[in-house]
Amino acid sequence: NWTTASSSSSSATLCSAGYAPSGYVATLNNTTPSASWSCAGYNGGMSSYCNATLTVNGACGPSSGISNGIPVGSSNLCSTSGTTPIISGGSGGPSTPWTWTCSGVNGGQSTSCSAVDSNQAKVNPYVESLSVANVDCINSGSGACSTWIGWTYVDGSAQKGQESDCESRYQLQVSTNADYSSPVIDYTTTDLSSLQFSNHRTNNSQILTTAGSSTNPIQDTLAFNQTYYWRVQAYDCKTTQAGCEAGYWDSTVKSCGTKWMSGQSFTTASHAYPTCNFSATVSAPLVNNLANNVVTFADSSICYAGSTNIPGSCSSAAYTWSFGDGTGGSAVGSTSHNYANITKYPTKETVTLKICDDVGCCTASTNVVIKTSQNVPTSKEISPY
Repeated sequence: NWTTASSSSSSATLCSAGYAPSGYVATLNNTTPSASWSCAGYNGGMSSYCNATLTVNGACGPSSGISNGIPVGSSNLCSTSGTTPIISGGSGGPSTPWTWTCSGVNGGQSTSCSAVDSNQAKVNPYVESLSVANVDCINSGSGACSTWIGWTYVDGSAQKGQESDCESRYQLQVSTNADYSSPVIDYTTTDLSSLQFSNHRTNNSQILTTAGSSTNPIQDTLAFNQTYYWRVQAYDCKTTQAGCEAGYWDSTVKSCGTKWMSGQSFTTASHAYPTCNFSATVSAPLVNNLANNVVTFADSSICYAGSTNIPGSCSSAAYTWSFGDGTGGSAVGSTSHNYANITKYPTKETVTLKICDDVGCCTASTNVVIKTSQNVPTSKEISPY
């Protein structure tokens, strides 16, 4: 009699014969939802005891849709669920709440749930939408790279319908360890008057330069081939403690601040991208010889090796030349090309070099103008007499 039944099954579907069921008991938990009942026989017939598994839809727990801090444990995330939910989604702010899924049991439907961190849903400011992106090192010229990080300051008091408070300052820390005991960057800015404060929000960003190495660090820069952790806290433009909840007022800077919010860790490039560079020398063509126009390209590109970022040649990199006349080549280093299909002088071609190594590529272009060496006609004065 083990069949799948719904917790809302009617008595007509529980017994195929006999009296309507009695003693219908449903037992629900996260793994073995089941039901049991008895079907009484007619005219002295024996009763039959029945049971079945239940199809149960996932249901959000008391954490869903309310501001109660970080949800902990499955008991307050889902009322019913076949698996332990995993919190994902945003930073817990009102516009980027935590999300999770309460799965159904025995074929039941899953349900999406969400909650907002109470520490961010109150009148204090908070930060959200923390993001990071590695900026290409193409043609940096100095062997340095950059990493962009950004976040959004949100005014909590405006979310509660109170007076809006702009952002006055923020503090950014970047560290090689997750406890931030010795940050390599500890940056504070106090002049945010130029930032646009719209819809109770201010978008912030910072460009971090990667130039050193783990064995030879450069102050206030990142090292190549290194994993970093970062966090930020921001302050509103309040000048008095009134309206700032306990634990958020910073008496040193005299502003209402956020708690530290951490972004996703990131790893810098193993070394800088190549730097492409070359020059062109045009050989003077023969007089009226449109098929002999040789141009020499002298390569002075730089490639970098290892986490120490040592500059050197690009002999092990892949070269792609495009000579502008529909032809190309893959010669490594300096090369030459004969423009044999010229139909008129002067002719201008755009030449492009692309170099790719194990981490990235660079490009460089230049214009080449080919002129003829025509004989200059001579003249002789003839007397009219």
